[in-house]
Amino acid sequence: MTDVRKMLGIFCCIAACCVISFSSIAHDAPLIAAQDKARNHLIDEVSPAVYTLRANFRFHKRDTPETLQERGSLGTAFGVTENGLLLTVFHAVGAPVFQLDTQRFLPTYVPPFTWTYTDGQDAEATYTVTAKDGTQHIAEIVAIDPENDLAILSIAKTSPNKFPFIEFERENLNHDSVVAIGSPFGFALSVTEGIISRNQTGDGFVQTNVMVHPGNSGGPLLLLRNHKVAGVLTKNFNPLNSSIGIGIAFAVPASVAAKLLDDTLRELRRLRIVP
Repeated sequence: MTDVRKMLGIFCCIAACCVISFSSIAHDAPLIAAQDKARNHLIDEVSPAVYTLRANFRFHKRDTPETLQERGSLGTAFGVTENGLLLTVFHAVGAPVFQLDTQRFLPTYVPPFTWTYTDGQDAEATYTVTAKDGTQHIAEIVAIDPENDLAILSIAKTSPNKFPFIEFERENLNHDSVVAIGSPFGFALSVTEGIISRNQTGDGFVQTNVMVHPGNSGGPLLLLRNHKVAGVLTKNFNPLNSSIGIGIAFAVPASVAAKLLDDTLRELRRLRIVP
């Protein structure tokens, strides 16, 4: 019995010596916490100016009401003036190009909502943009730049209120941290982040490693440091010929988009359409 007590005593001493005071290993890394805070601040600030864009095209033979077919497209747009001008990519609002044998049918835009083809077919377009709060607006095209894959829409007629907008970065870009906001596959206000890999590629695009998918096109590529637009997302690279992003994306530079906006505003003011 005495031996048992001795053994028990020895065991208790060993156990007491081996007790370690554990504490939570969780802690805030100051640099990461600061970056998270900056990112969240950016998203809260700019997301009211980002819209999900849905385009619908109703095709019919010219001068006939019968609908032959309908097609749709999905993209993103964002406010660039308080007067309700939005920027997006041309391929999100332009009617499809038809290929028949060796002949291509390219549509010509006839304001405000018609695309006309040389084969006598027309496409009536409807552009619906949905804001963060669920408010929907019917947009009109006011300027197109197919060469640079850009288009400017207007929702000024839908509301007398001023609209949220995002400014362009007009200075040179470096390997800046960036955030992309858009509607991939229709999931509104989805966010991805990365850096600018190259200010401009050989074909004039800004290259970035943010992940983009169908529906991101037309969305803003935003600088984390000042919340300004570094570019307009337009396409991604995938060696498998898929539209699913694999980490390399391209954006129309802010300088190109800003020039289109400046030229459009100048023309609209000449026509006395905007103040």
